[in-house]
Amino acid sequence: MQNESFLSDEDIISFIKKFDQILVHLDIDVLDEKRFHSTYFANPELTGDGSSGGRMSIEKLSQILTLITDNSDVRGFTIAE
Repeated sequence: MQNESFLSDEDIISFIKKFDQILVHLDIDVLDEKRFHSTYFANPELTGDGSSGGRMSIEKLSQILTLITDNSDVRGFTIAE
């Protein structure tokens, strides 16, 4: 479970500017389980892998992805649960 606040836009830009190219990996476990009911971590009957949901909304995810694509050379994008 995510217990910390999100990084600021400035922190994200500062990090991605260190690299010539960026590969974005999205693990959907960052999404808020209260809003995304079809994910593994939202099902209380499934246990065993230690995964849990985060607190991110689609709006926040979109904001972060836009920030990254507007400020870097994204060369790949992966999604996993």
